[in-house]
Amino acid sequence: MVVVEAVAPELQTINGLPEEKFAAVRLILGSSDQSDLRESLGLGYTHDFAKLMLDPIMSMAKEWQRNGSNKDLANWECIVNGTARDERDIPFHVKESFITGHYHGGILKKEEYDAGHDGWDLDAFVNHPISILAGLERHHVTAARFYTSDSYTLFNRPMRNGTVPHTIKVTMYVLDEMLRKMQKVEVKLNPLAYADTMTVWRRMKDMDMDLEEFKRIGGVELAPMSTSGDRQVANLYANGQREDFFSITQQKGNQGDF
Repeated sequence: MVVVEAVAPELQTINGLPEEKFAAVRLILGSSDQSDLRESLGLGYTHDFAKLMLDPIMSMAKEWQRNGSNKDLANWECIVNGTARDERDIPFHVKESFITGHYHGGILKKEEYDAGHDGWDLDAFVNHPISILAGLERHHVTAARFYTSDSYTLFNRPMRNGTVPHTIKVTMYVLDEMLRKMQKVEVKLNPLAYADTMTVWRRMKDMDMDLEEFKRIGGVELAPMSTSGDRQVANLYANGQREDFFSITQQKGNQGDF
């Protein structure tokens, strides 16, 4: 069971604000009949889908080349062919973020970027014990690494806008598959804790949400939603004037982290 609770004195509509990692302007929930991911992504007939998944890395590369910005392509090159924290491979726009101290909505220090992964290439991430335990392959790790970059909006925006087919539909499908695989890690490592509940937080940056309608009919989150187990971390990702949050209480078995 997942329980969503809004923590806010009042709610108002503010349009046109940029999407940030842990801060929402508008929580858009779809109806329950939008819970079929492949249908929502526009992945087509089984035969077409099977062809795309014969070489998922290649399928992902093609859709990023077609739809990604120069920054997205720089992120792709770093993640797939580069080495973590190697000055030669860190994208230029990320190096600029080291100077400004701001990276996709939050505060960033150079030493925090990919911390603990010095010298790791993609294979090192794939061969990490947690990746092996979860059964992750190169395409799963690529999608996970990509979503943690500032390319995450190319995942989320088409989902929340109802764009079909999704502009990076294979990558989006692979990310979902990766998260499902990661769910089984804790049940293997700590089965007693797997059944525990946990609360995570997301900042509502001058946000609009029909809370009464949500309580009445529920809904489906249309895209991956970044949250933090630490309310203060979520607060760092919003610069609005309001102190609004919502919390999600769920069984740990409903989460997937990388």
